[in-house]
Amino acid sequence: MLLGLRIFLIFIWINIVIIPGFITLLFWPRNPNILWACSRLVSIVSFYLMGIEYEMRDSEIFDGKRPAIIISNHQSMLDFLTCCGIIAPRTVSVGKHSILKIPFYGLAYWLSGNILINRKKTKKAHRTINKISADMIDRDLFVWIMPEGTRSYGEKLHKFKKGAFHAAIAAEVPIIPVCISTYKKSINLKKWKSGKIIAQVLPPISTDGMDKSDVTALSEKCHNIINETIEKLDMELT
Repeated sequence: MLLGLRIFLIFIWINIVIIPGFITLLFWPRNPNILWACSRLVSIVSFYLMGIEYEMRDSEIFDGKRPAIIISNHQSMLDFLTCCGIIAPRTVSVGKHSILKIPFYGLAYWLSGNILINRKKTKKAHRTINKISADMIDRDLFVWIMPEGTRSYGEKLHKFKKGAFHAAIAAEVPIIPVCISTYKKSINLKKWKSGKIIAQVLPPISTDGMDKSDVTALSEKCHNIINETIEKLDMELT
């Protein structure tokens, strides 16, 4: 019953924030600052309603680091709130093109300035990577990508897809890892006090002097760093 009530209240709150945000975007479309303001409002209240203690660590690393690629682990739908909580100004995300099929929310996602990619069409996906690189520079953006591609549901960190690393090298921008503690091990939404989540921002990883031949090594380096940090966060929480 508690879980159902929480889901209902969060759904109501998200719509209370998104609807005026959507109307604003109709006048200032593709403005990432509107996305940032709405995201922070959604996260703060939603975590309160869920009884989750949310700790953000070293988010000041984002200061003055634009443009850059932000990468993080991908666990479940709860990532939406976790990422909203630590999102920096002028941040957009990369999502599946199929999001547009979701009535209202898909359009709101696109209007917010986020980038859509069709992974089933390789040539179009490559063009999107090039667009990500150009947009970061032209619009002075952070671009948030979850390189696992699919949710891990708190299991082993999946192997990273290469798109984020191609984009970072092509744009000659750093990669900033964000490591999120494992929900499965520390969160129980059926309890009044559900548990704690830690989001840890790590120092930027430079791509200076790199080319396409460095993509695999860069991907593996980032995977190892994120995996090791998540393990440390989980040990701290347990």
